[in-house]
Amino acid sequence: MMKMKSLNAGKLFLLFAILILIVQQVKADISGVYGVDGRRMGNKCADSSSWYVTTVSTEKFSLMSSCSITSNKYVPKSGQYHVEVIIRNIHDASLVLDVSSELFNVDATKTIAQQSIHAISTATDSYSGSASGTELCLYLVDTTNHKFTPNSGTGCNDGNTILPPTPPIPDTSCTLNDGNALNVNLGNVDRAQLPTVPGSGSMRHIQVPVDCTGGDVTVNMQLNYTPIVLSAGQVIKSSSNGLGVSVVYNSKILSSTDITPVTFTTGSNSMDFAFQAVRDPTVEIKDVPTGAFTASAVLVMTQQ
Repeated sequence: MMKMKSLNAGKLFLLFAILILIVQQVKADISGVYGVDGRRMGNKCADSSSWYVTTVSTEKFSLMSSCSITSNKYVPKSGQYHVEVIIRNIHDASLVLDVSSELFNVDATKTIAQQSIHAISTATDSYSGSASGTELCLYLVDTTNHKFTPNSGTGCNDGNTILPPTPPIPDTSCTLNDGNALNVNLGNVDRAQLPTVPGSGSMRHIQVPVDCTGGDVTVNMQLNYTPIVLSAGQVIKSSSNGLGVSVVYNSKILSSTDITPVTFTTGSNSMDFAFQAVRDPTVEIKDVPTGAFTASAVLVMTQQ
């Protein structure tokens, strides 16, 4: 009997823990933002989803910081923000009070409602209300003093911007070959054995690492070089007469005019390039100089 009671208690504890996690996620918001406290009216907070409220009373109001705001929208960029409350007289739009909380961090990959943020709001200013009414407008403000509100349709129009309904497109970045130039050594080549058709015979394969961050990336790839034009395609002109180097990607000889779309995923990728020394068939074998030669090209990738 003791073992059965212990097992049941364990199940109840697990269920209780899951319920607590769900409640915390539902109530995520920016807490500790300003509201007002009137002697007769009591505490008054802006609506948590519209960030706006009006009061109609001539009594004295004091700031308090036990209110919360939320939104199912995103900030345009991760970083530091503060909550600003602007209070105006509805009759003539005159400014009554303008105070802000301290800075806090907001994650642009999550909605405000998916984050639990506490704003430190320490001002204790007070003011006299108006019989014609006063309006309280709350804004989320970035470090460049750009104001954001969750929606339009309230009296809060201070050049503010509506929060975006979707997260910002992440900045993507890719690095080829760890940022280093690619040097390919073709070894010793017998000029009498040089192919005259690019892509025929043996080739030197090189795996080029590509590391990307911020999301998947699609680029247009182009190999820029001075070509030798052959009947079977273009090859890179070398420093030796009648000698070129062909570059093959995905079984295709890359000409200087080809634009090839390539997609990289976030993280580590690899590209397989094949290189081969090729003789221009219009140049006799004896006219191809012996000794070392060089050829160069620039690989350009443009994000779509």
